[in-house]
Amino acid sequence: MTLMNLRPGFLSLHLNARSTRLAVHPGIFTLKFPARTYSLGISRPSAWSARIRFRPDGTPRRLPLRGVAIISLLCGLLYETWLMRKKYQGLAFDHSLVSALAQVQRVDSEEYHGVDFSSYRASLEYFIHLFETEFKISLPLNKFTPFLENAGRRDQAHAILREAAETVHACLAASKDEPDLTLVGAQVYAVLVSARVKLTKLSVDAFLELQGHQMPAKAAEVERVG
Repeated sequence: MTLMNLRPGFLSLHLNARSTRLAVHPGIFTLKFPARTYSLGISRPSAWSARIRFRPDGTPRRLPLRGVAIISLLCGLLYETWLMRKKYQGLAFDHSLVSALAQVQRVDSEEYHGVDFSSYRASLEYFIHLFETEFKISLPLNKFTPFLENAGRRDQAHAILREAAETVHACLAASKDEPDLTLVGAQVYAVLVSARVKLTKLSVDAFLELQGHQMPAKAAEVERVG
């Protein structure tokens, strides 16, 4: 079945197939067709799929060009989505930084001067309080601190904890007149993340060291049993 001699002034198209009805009303858009014959399935609607399948003049794209068009379109959509997501995440992250900074300031003002930083336990507890803010930095201290203590790396861990607490306190003191709270929050966040990375690395080294000491003993025991 073909439609012939369709004019640019054609404003209403009704297709009846049982209960299905499609109507194009004036004022929404105008369908324009060149003076040539089209099959019913080739009329090009204003949709992304049609833009991929058909050229602007309504003729079908060749398969290789269609593939290029699909790839180009998908890349464009993905890039646009990435930009929107990046912008949204940036705004959400800025809000989280400011919110977490307020809690860090509270912990610093209420607890810092009362902490005995010469004590490993006191430094560790204060550090945990800093991490319990909305920065939401994963800090499974209960899992890796035993390795630090058993491997004799407690002094190194203590130095990391004390340095981080002092750096955060100095950063907050120096930024009282800083109007950009997001910048201050980012600085504090960087200090805490850096300390967390150092502690994790120290814990991993301690764990491997313990495993190295235990493996020869286990191997000797297996050899005796054998």
